[in-house]
Amino acid sequence: MEQADKIWMDGKIVDWNDAHVHLISNTLQYGFGVFEATHGTAPKYADKDVINPSSVMLSGSMMFDFMGWKEVGHLIEEGIDRTIQQKRVTYDLERLMPGATKVSTSDFATAIIDNMQTPATVGR
Repeated sequence: MEQADKIWMDGKIVDWNDAHVHLISNTLQYGFGVFEATHGTAPKYADKDVINPSSVMLSGSMMFDFMGWKEVGHLIEEGIDRTIQQKRVTYDLERLMPGATKVSTSDFATAIIDNMQTPATVGR
């Protein structure tokens, strides 16, 4: 395990995966939420407009669900589902989907927004 895979927690150095489980259990125990993209946010691809933003968006969806604004979480998930069903996807999915159209990150996000058809109720 590399040093980057370890963090300081509870007075000792622990494996990040153990700490992550600890944070999730604390989320449930104390009523706080921690929401993050799977495997980070791919900073080496910043400003290249090529990465699939679904993990960050789904983390946001979970955050809205946690806050009780389930309609927004559902809209995000529905927008992502419809966009993938239309086969308008970023390169990572396009190479796995016969007949798919490869789009940029920004075009994928725009398609997701276009597919979020029902307006959310503010304040829920």
